[in-house]
Amino acid sequence: MSQPDLTSPGRPVASGQKPKSNVYTGLMGMAAICLAIACILLMMDIGQSAEDYGATSGWFGVVTSAK
Repeated sequence: MSQPDLTSPGRPVASGQKPKSNVYTGLMGMAAICLAIACILLMMDIGQSAEDYGATSGWFGVVTSAK
């Protein structure tokens, strides 16, 4: 068997056209949206838990209040 030519492109694409997206592109987009929603919900949960214990929360985590 001969070695493939590494200088040639894998798939021929007409100049000026971008490749079409498929179902996997849509699934990856949905996964990214779900991950972003989960991060927002986690930040809200951490903030709520901090308020329950009398501490303040910010963007960088929970800061305990000095008494």
